[in-house]
Amino acid sequence: SLNPKHYQTYVSYLIKFIHAYQKHGIPIHAITLQNEPNYQTNDYPSMLMTASEHINLLKILGPAFEKQKIDSKIFVWDHNWEHTPSLRKLLYDPNVSHYISGTAWHGYAGNPSMLSAIHTDFPDKAIYFTEITGTQDYTDFSQNLAWSLQFALFGNLRNWAETVLYWNLALNDKGGPFISP
Repeated sequence: SLNPKHYQTYVSYLIKFIHAYQKHGIPIHAITLQNEPNYQTNDYPSMLMTASEHINLLKILGPAFEKQKIDSKIFVWDHNWEHTPSLRKLLYDPNVSHYISGTAWHGYAGNPSMLSAIHTDFPDKAIYFTEITGTQDYTDFSQNLAWSLQFALFGNLRNWAETVLYWNLALNDKGGPFISP
């Protein structure tokens, strides 16, 4: 978890990040506060972030964006098609919901129909599908590709997603490719 004494530092970092990219002509359309906030692993940098922590951070970030006249959107969740009680807590919170432009989703657990459930309750919030990679759930490439099309691509688009982002379409038999140092 992010220590509350570091919230302002994190907000300052996000603002500097957006300004640095803009300085080079690269607009930042949207940010999320934390990748996979309900998941922590030792395999790569990660951090748990509860709904309450999101809310407390948004209470600082939202006004800071307004003060700096930053029009980058703030998306929340950036996690799987499940665990939505935490997400709903954010979207229903009257102190921060107006700072939230939309939700971001991954496809490693759950079902894309969850997007429609969120859209029904929060039709003014955008829905972006922001992460999926190739899968090794099946023994051959064609089955993996069929799953990917059915759930990740068409499943998201049929359930209100405005975007579908693959960060790795196909993995080899060892979960790669990997880049050697």
